[in-house]
Amino acid sequence: MIRDRLLACWDAAAITVTAVSSSIDLQATGIDLSRADTPMRAVIFVDTAFTAVGSATATFELIEATDADLTTSITSLYTTAAIGKATLVVGYRVMDVLIPATAKRYIGYRVTVASGPMTAGAVTAELVANVQTVIPGRRIGYTGI
Repeated sequence: MIRDRLLACWDAAAITVTAVSSSIDLQATGIDLSRADTPMRAVIFVDTAFTAVGSATATFELIEATDADLTTSITSLYTTAAIGKATLVVGYRVMDVLIPATAKRYIGYRVTVASGPMTAGAVTAELVANVQTVIPGRRIGYTGI
């Protein structure tokens, strides 16, 4: 996976209540989603396991808007099902979706916490080019001669 810190909306951000990430201005970054040779994906990974006193859940969305604050003409491009706190463990991949070529200028994420708040939990949410799929038990890399 090719990562760029300028394409991160949340970097190990603590999530305890409903929140909206910072935005990425696709025009300012020069990302052209219409180019087939550079598909971009929206990914979210859990950095710190989620906990809550009750049976809290979180729903994550990839959103687009016409303003940098992600408050005007918001459209949800992808929404997860409600995910229970027991599933949100370190390393869990919450989202991994292709960003449509028709996306608006500003992209970001929104999380909605229900039956919360969460008492702990953190995620990294970013746009990436190419996503590496790790196959458990399979070694990748140089093996030598």
